[in-house]
Amino acid sequence: MNQSLQTVIVVIAPFLAVLLGVLFNNQRMGRLEAQLGQLEVRLEARMDRLEARMNRLEARMDALQTQSHADSLSILKAMTELHERVARVEARQGA
Repeated sequence: MNQSLQTVIVVIAPFLAVLLGVLFNNQRMGRLEAQLGQLEVRLEARMDRLEARMNRLEARMDALQTQSHADSLSILKAMTELHERVARVEARQGA
């Protein structure tokens, strides 16, 4: 075999192996980037749904707190009225 042909084979064979490796890795990277893009879209959609759910829960908690406060005021008013009635009855009995 000719010395120059041997040199060409020795240089070109690893070069082709590296070139093919780079091309296949680029292909894989493209697929990986596409999969990551799809995953990002799915995660954003899930986060949006979670945020909407949290907003609904927050609104429900606010409504419950408002109702609880109104119920507490109503009970306090009824207790005050009962206390006043008991005081009047006691005042009549003591008189």
